[in-house]
Amino acid sequence: MTDLFIDCNQIVGKIKPLHGVNNGPVSYHFWIDTSRYYKEIGVPYIRLHDTDHPSQRMVDVRYIFKNFEADENDPANYDFAFTDILMRKIKECGAETIYRLGASIEHTEKKYFVFPPEDFEKYARICLNIIRHYNSGWANGFQYDLKYFEIWNEPDLYEKMWHGGTPEQYYKFYEILAKLIKKEYPESKIGGYAGCNAYCDEYFDGFFEHIKKTGAPIDFFTYHIYADDVRDFVKLNEHVNRKLNAHGYPQLPVFLDEWNIFTGEFWESIMGEGFEYNRKFLFERIKNEVGAAFCGASLSLFQNLRIDAAMYYDGQPKMFWCGLFDLYGVPMKPYYPFVYFGDLYRKSNECFCMVGASQKSSAMSFGAEHTDSRTKGSGESSGIFATAATDGKTAGVLLSNYEGLDTRVLLHFNGMEKVRNIRIRTTDRFNTDRRDFVEEAGCVLPVATPKNSVIYLEFDVNES
Repeated sequence: MTDLFIDCNQIVGKIKPLHGVNNGPVSYHFWIDTSRYYKEIGVPYIRLHDTDHPSQRMVDVRYIFKNFEADENDPANYDFAFTDILMRKIKECGAETIYRLGASIEHTEKKYFVFPPEDFEKYARICLNIIRHYNSGWANGFQYDLKYFEIWNEPDLYEKMWHGGTPEQYYKFYEILAKLIKKEYPESKIGGYAGCNAYCDEYFDGFFEHIKKTGAPIDFFTYHIYADDVRDFVKLNEHVNRKLNAHGYPQLPVFLDEWNIFTGEFWESIMGEGFEYNRKFLFERIKNEVGAAFCGASLSLFQNLRIDAAMYYDGQPKMFWCGLFDLYGVPMKPYYPFVYFGDLYRKSNECFCMVGASQKSSAMSFGAEHTDSRTKGSGESSGIFATAATDGKTAGVLLSNYEGLDTRVLLHFNGMEKVRNIRIRTTDRFNTDRRDFVEEAGCVLPVATPKNSVIYLEFDVNES
């Protein structure tokens, strides 16, 4: 039995835009369109990287400006056709775009496009013209007012993303692009470096020392992590927080713009001959109840960390990494935690929500203690995560059990004698968004919470 205390009258902050997604809503050369599902989630941010991978014809600089020897000031040398369609669909979904300027990853032995550009200044002018197309109508373009631009992706993953280059080259590259974009679009938000390994102090320190020395602007910092132990998310975020504070950026927004569940030595455990069963286990888990519980727990966890926005990788149905949809664009179990969290985001006001009297398994206690609740004093509260929000008329509670024991959670509604019109949605091993209704309950409500489940409860808080 686990106790969960909720007080809808005690507002502790705002629900953050943590339910963003990489790519979508269209993919597979526009065969698949998941726009209605993105709208149901209310996806706040769509980050563009590896878009329609590996058969891309959009977003990346090399697909828009195909001949680097050509005149970058001539609109005839740009092909915006496919990217225009994508950007229109994103705008129709109501999401904000985070446009990654650069190249998508190359897993092949021979590399073609992930080298440092030959001419940083010219590359920067090309990027500026892409922004002009979407913000200033250049080359028969649009007035989309895109705000967020991320400079390259994972340059610290050298062989796959910055092949043959040095950290110092990337720092200079970032400086040139960031300054040029800010000069023409001072209201834009520029970020980087989309770190693959933010633990690498040498790279982290070198980047921030360079931008401080040169006055290069930075409006948000981005990094990535894939793990199946949510405490790894906490530990890395604490490291990022310490490093940013040490460099004099205590208020710099932090975007976790790639995350998902994963086990092992990443590429070494999934690519090539002999790893077929490992691939099957890892990528099927992304799409089942384990992946769903992981997503629910992570979203609650992120709410308590120095993460201002997050983008799940990935939303394209054809991608192994997509847990939201099957190959045909049909929602899978991990889709629903995003729907549930999206409802919390619309309610806006985060209210007091505490798991257990000692918070042994709450999101906040992981950040403070790093104890392994599964092996040290583990009990039925282990693995339980929760977040609550209200709009003054209704309230919602996102409750997740990630890899904990089958248990019951006792919801204590502080300050309420009765709770009315409780709408319950359950996603677990045996159910996909099952819906139940309880007309009235007392101030304590027991909820069965099996291992690897996500439950969303919405109820009335205003009886008028």
